[in-house]
Amino acid sequence: MVNTQLFQTLKGALLPDATARNQEQAPAYALSARHQLAQLAATGCLNQTFYASAESQLDTVRALAQRSWPRRRSTHARLAT
Repeated sequence: MVNTQLFQTLKGALLPDATARNQEQAPAYALSARHQLAQLAATGCLNQTFYASAESQLDTVRALAQRSWPRRRSTHARLAT
């Protein structure tokens, strides 16, 4: 047990306000598309989970990858215009 008189904390007073809501509508922090993609790659199993099916996770990965690295026009399309 921590001695609260010896180790006083600010209990989140220095944390910024939450900028988004999670799936349970609790306060959360929004991540960039690349950060979300990295988090899914590191922690996601692309399998059925409590919140999402494998298909919806794959759709999320595809959408995040497209937002992170949009396709460039092909050389042929650039030369034609």
